[in-house]
Amino acid sequence: MNGKYQTALVRRLSQVAAGTFQLDLETAISDHVQPGQFVLLQPLAETSLLPRPFTVYFAQQGIFIRLVFEARGSNTRLYSQLKSGDKIRVLGPCGQPAVIDDSARLAIFIGWLLQLVKRRLAYCVLLVSGIRTTSLAPRILIDSERHWK
Repeated sequence: MNGKYQTALVRRLSQVAAGTFQLDLETAISDHVQPGQFVLLQPLAETSLLPRPFTVYFAQQGIFIRLVFEARGSNTRLYSQLKSGDKIRVLGPCGQPAVIDDSARLAIFIGWLLQLVKRRLAYCVLLVSGIRTTSLAPRILIDSERHWK
C-alpha cells in the first residue's frame, strides 16, 4: 500500500440481491491486489470521517476490482447509488495476502477468498462464507465461475 488515495472510476454497479450490490471500480490497485486483501473507500456521508474497508471480491489485473456489499448504513446506501462514470477515492491494497501451502490437499476458505479458490482448482475446496441470504450465494458464485476459466 502506498498510503495515498487514488481516484477510481465506477465501471458498473449492479444489485445482485435485495439490498446487496456489486461495485466494479477501474483503478490501478487492480495491478497489485492479491487474494485476501482489502481496500478503503472514502466515506460519502457528511457525518462520516473514517474510510470504509471492503474485501476485494474479484480483480481483473490492470483493469478493475469488484466489491460486494450490503447497503445497511449511510455510506453503503450512498455507495449503492453510484452511477457508471462517477469517481470515488480508494486506498489500497491493504492487509496481508492470503497464502496457502502448495502441498495441502484440502483448502478451507472463510469469507470471500474466491480468488484463492480460482487459483487452486486442484484442491478439495470448502468455502465458508458470511452470506446472510441464500438468494445471494448462488448468483455470486455462479457469476464468479465465469472468471475461473
